[in-house]
Amino acid sequence: MEADDVVFAEVVATLYFDEPELNGSRLTGAQAKETIALSHRFAELSPAEREQLERLVGIAAGDEQLFAKRREHAAAKQKIDTLTEEARMASVPVRPMYEEPGSMTLPVFVFKWLATAKDAEWTVADTGALVAVLGMFHSRKSLIPRRPFRGRCARRPPRTSSSHAP
Repeated sequence: MEADDVVFAEVVATLYFDEPELNGSRLTGAQAKETIALSHRFAELSPAEREQLERLVGIAAGDEQLFAKRREHAAAKQKIDTLTEEARMASVPVRPMYEEPGSMTLPVFVFKWLATAKDAEWTVADTGALVAVLGMFHSRKSLIPRRPFRGRCARRPPRTSSSHAP
């Protein structure tokens, strides 16, 4: 692999796409220099410059519309995934409700967070803490031993008429 091809491969990897086979000989000398210059300041590129870099990398990959096609494919996949999830949720049987006065029901997005969390971004323990805090605000009663529930920040002193500025 030539040095220019290594730069092109790094650019594509930076853009989070699968690495296509890149060939620097598909670019003119000026295009290759521009590709390298743009790739070295990738984080600061304007939208027009990024589009130009993507076009140049696409030329090196043999498909000038490479990135547009991949974005279109990703958008279509997202739409299919959304429709699949909607169909799955519609097919889930209606469950019995065990709600009682004072109980709480969590919205489905909490469970989606659990299902899609990576590297412990959101865990069952986080969900339990959320439920405990929401329950304390709902019931106005502390679930923490020897700690009263005040419904406000404990460090902030209560406002009195003497603490207001005229």
